[in-house]
Order: sequence, then C-alpha cells, then structure tokens
Amino acid sequence: YIALDSKALGDTLAWLPMVVEYSKINKCKLIVSTFHNSLFENQYPEVEFVQPGEVVQNLYAMYTIGLFYNANSTMNGLKHPSNFLNQPLQKMCSDILGLEHKEIKPKLKNRNIQKDDKLITIAIHGTAQPKYWNNPSGWQDVVDWLNGKGYKVKLLSRENDGYMGNKHPSGIIKQPPSSLETIMDEMAKSKAFIGIGSGLSWLSWALGTKTVLISGFSYDWAEMEDCIRISAPENKCSGCFNRLRLDAGDWNWCPDHKGTDRQFECTKEITSEMVIKELEKFL
Repeated sequence: YIALDSKALGDTLAWLPMVVEYSKINKCKLIVSTFHNSLFENQYPEVEFVQPGEVVQNLYAMYTIGLFYNANSTMNGLKHPSNFLNQPLQKMCSDILGLEHKEIKPKLKNRNIQKDDKLITIAIHGTAQPKYWNNPSGWQDVVDWLNGKGYKVKLLSRENDGYMGNKHPSGIIKQPPSSLETIMDEMAKSKAFIGIGSGLSWLSWALGTKTVLISGFSYDWAEMEDCIRISAPENKCSGCFNRLRLDAGDWNWCPDHKGTDRQFECTKEITSEMVIKELEKFL
C-alpha cells in the first residue's frame, strides 16, 4: 500500500507513475491512495485505488510519499534517504521507493480532441507569490506578442482578476469556472501552454502539451525535464524553494530579500524578451 501524502495536483501527477513503476519492478499487487483518484482509476485497472485514510488489511508493506520535516524545519532523515530539496520532485518519490530515477509521465485519459494551432493556454496564478512571474509587464508583453502573431490566448487559472494583487493581462479569453476535465480538454487542444511552478504546468506536461515553465523560486532542474524552462538570470537570487522550507502561511515569502527592492527578483528579472525568444523557436 502506497499513500501519496499531498493534496497538490503537481505532486500527485509527478509521484503516481513512480508508484506504478515500483509495482512493475517488484511484481506486487498495488493499492494506492491519492487525493485525485478520479484522474487515474480508469487508466490503471491493475491498481486498486482507495481514499486517503482508508484502512487496508493484510498488507505486506506500506510506503508514504511526501515532504517530511522535523519540528525544527530540517528534513526528516528517517523518511527521506536523501535531501528532497536538492533533487527534482519526481526523483524524491523514486528515492523513497528505492528506484533508479527516470522521468515517467502518468497515463491520463486520451482526450481525442483536435488541436487548435492558433490557441495558446496560460495559467498565471499559484499558491504563493514567489511562484508568480513577478515582472509587472511580463504577461502583458507576451500576450500582446501572441495576439500580434494571430494567436488566441486563453487563461485557465480559476482565480479572479486582481487575486492577491495579481492583475490579468488584457487581450485574453478567460476560461469560465470549469471542471478539471474541461481544463484538460483546453490544454490538450492548445498548441502550447505557458505557466509557472504550479499544478497546471504539471498537468500540461502529463498531457503531452508543449509546456513553457517560468520560474525563479526553484532551480531549473526542480520540476519536469520535458518542458521549455525559463529561469532567473545567473547573477540574480533564485532557488529559495530548493534551499529552504517554504512558509505556507506567508503569502509573500521571500527568505533572502523580503521587504527590500530585491524581493522576488528571481522572477522580476525574467523578461518578456526571454520568454518570447523561446516561443519564437516553435511558434
């Protein structure tokens, strides 16, 4: 029995294929609990999915996958064989399970949707401000460039305009409140997805949509390999997420420069020109 001890969509998408790989290598009957079972149940008929906390009888062994800390916010070495802050998210799971790491995407429902080569989807919101692209004109410049090239830009984030002070760019189509299945259809339809270090970027990756990821609070190896990654310039502060424990109660967490003019410089210094340069390579 392997329990995924995280409600985050990105964590679940990254870890589930590692769990299935474990069962293949060890030729064992696998029982899994996640907070997103509906995404996987029909795709993995050989796996028994249960709800988190459900009691399972007659187990040979049990693993729990998560980010585990001691009371002093140091890594819990009894639950992690190596420091999970210093490795990609998916490798954190394979380390706990004792697997040789290789990137594997989860199996998701085949969308059978025709591509719209003039549709670009984006998601600008995350669970904390350091995850955002904090360049004040970044998203607007990119949307203007895409519109100028004849592309429709659809915002998939569910948050409203102005959420936690973050304004939506103009010139976009806002996806109305929708199920995750509908969001996946829009992603699968689009020529590319542009996002930040959030669950929707992991969802785009899992669906096989070309994924452009903008992030400075994590190092460029921290998320998935199969993406186009735009990171902070080398001479700027970055990677706090891979050095320190995120304070989930502090929306404006910036452990190195909070309250100074360098706050969030990791993404403030990612320019729209840097992003457009990568987009030009395939659009």
